[in-house]
Amino acid sequence: MIEYKDNYIVYEDGRVWSKQRNKFMKSQIAKNGYVVITLNKIPNYLHRIIAECFIPNPENKRTVNHIDGNKLNNAIDNLEWMTHSENHLHAYSNLNRKPNINYEHLRSWASKASKIRWSKAALQKNTG
Repeated sequence: MIEYKDNYIVYEDGRVWSKQRNKFMKSQIAKNGYVVITLNKIPNYLHRIIAECFIPNPENKRTVNHIDGNKLNNAIDNLEWMTHSENHLHAYSNLNRKPNINYEHLRSWASKASKIRWSKAALQKNTG
């Protein structure tokens, strides 16, 4: 167990004890599928709390990855620190997930780009 944000104790199994309320905090599953616990009136992802408490992060990576892709599996041995890019690559390479691309945004951008009129001078400057 590790003290967390002065008022809480976090256990390796994911339970969070409130020292002020003298009880374990209740968790909920958010709409995005992650387990959330409200601490000091602010929702916090449980996987992030567990990683901050129990998983070293010497490279100061900002993203916590669920190795097996299961957002409900917050076991210490299923979590690891990654960069945002590493996390997306892991999901694509190991979990067979499609990249998160907003195709409507790309269509809109392509439509606007096709309407750009280049002056002769701009074309010569940009094409060498």
